[in-house]
Amino acid sequence: MINRILLSAWDTSWTGKASQQLCTVNPDGSDLRCITNTTESIAYLYGVWSPDLSRLAVVWDYTDMRRGEYPFLSLADSSGNFLAALSSTFYYPSHVVWSPTGGQIAFAAPQTPIGGPPEVCVVNAGGGGALQKVQPVLDGQVVTGGKVCRWSTGNTLLTVVEFRSSTRTRSALCEIDLSGKALRTIYQDSLRWPSAALSRDSLTVFQYARIGASGLLFLDSIGSAARLLRPELHYLDTWQEYTGIALSPDGQSLCFAVSADPPSYVGPKHTEVYVMDLATGAERVILSLPFASVCDWR
Repeated sequence: MINRILLSAWDTSWTGKASQQLCTVNPDGSDLRCITNTTESIAYLYGVWSPDLSRLAVVWDYTDMRRGEYPFLSLADSSGNFLAALSSTFYYPSHVVWSPTGGQIAFAAPQTPIGGPPEVCVVNAGGGGALQKVQPVLDGQVVTGGKVCRWSTGNTLLTVVEFRSSTRTRSALCEIDLSGKALRTIYQDSLRWPSAALSRDSLTVFQYARIGASGLLFLDSIGSAARLLRPELHYLDTWQEYTGIALSPDGQSLCFAVSADPPSYVGPKHTEVYVMDLATGAERVILSLPFASVCDWR
């Protein structure tokens, strides 16, 4: 454990750094450091540490649009130096998690360049080998999914799956095995759609969206009643939304970012990074930046 928070962030004061970088910071907001240091037109969109903290799975993209390519999933050392490409044929990889042993990486990727339901994909963390696609099945029904949230020691995936019909889309937070079989449904609501989740033992926190709003929900134990952690953000009123969540190594605190992206005539873009005590609900702002997304906390 290093007790550092990993962010994808951007600040105009970072001379020579043209776009989003991967940074780490102490939980009190001190000692902000960039671990990537590129002056090229590259944005580091997301990163997550391996279980032994020696490597990073990194999602990055070109920002100048000259290459006409999609974001890449790559392997880097703990300083952000490139080691190996893990994806070159997937569109917009996201929700990246490591297996408990560090030998494999699971992620979500839409099936087409224009988006669509994401697929669960598994690759070897060293590069090479066959790609495995996991098709979730819930109550005998093949569902689209999903946004991978955790890979447990029992070799199961915590993932968000979607049910689509001609009239509506619903989503649920489920535990699935690597064959895609749903072992249990942890949360399902017709109005709140889970979009990202984290868990430590029996504690689960997840980010959700609904029409015009987003929020954070807390489950004290698997299957218990959900508790709203803080007031919802209403994008159409405040231009705010959540950009990433991470649980502390001991599971007692939550780090999250609230980003505002108003029209230029309303005000500038800005992001505040918070740390919340899950027992008391007390929260504090540890960083203010033009943009930041919370990736990991180890």
